[in-house]
Amino acid sequence: LARTLTGIFLQAWQQLTGINFIFYYGTTFFQSALPKSDPFAFTIISNVVNVVSTVPGMWGMERFGCRPLLFYGALWMTVCEYVVAIIGTTRPSSDQAAGRSLVAFVCLYIAAFASTWGPGAWVVCGEIFPLAIRAKSLSLCVASNWLWNFAIGYATPYLVQKGHGYVSTSGSQT
Repeated sequence: LARTLTGIFLQAWQQLTGINFIFYYGTTFFQSALPKSDPFAFTIISNVVNVVSTVPGMWGMERFGCRPLLFYGALWMTVCEYVVAIIGTTRPSSDQAAGRSLVAFVCLYIAAFASTWGPGAWVVCGEIFPLAIRAKSLSLCVASNWLWNFAIGYATPYLVQKGHGYVSTSGSQT
């Protein structure tokens, strides 16, 4: 039971890192960060960063193990998220340097995820279960991943949009 819960929670935490916000709503985010730039180009760049950063993650899992990579990856992502939050809530919308900083720290965040939590949660889930219960336990882990993926994809627009009936976590309602 403890291993199954570990796998379920690892998959939940992987989704709760916030990576799917960028993959689902990245174009909108990049458009608001740099209104005069092409948001699709930044989306492609962020996807390239994701793919390229996965390779060092696979090497790091073998070299250092999953536990340190998950810990330091979470720390790295947290720093990037705080920087994005601070810049995003304090900058004037016309500040191009701040917008470029937002894009840069989002790319660093994606690199952190792709090299640590992206593959790490799956590696741990694939290794912690005995062979006799591996298939059933992994199916619960995958179900957790998809459940949280759906919940985040469904709830995110309500969290970031302004107006009546929305949470509007992106700043004041005025």
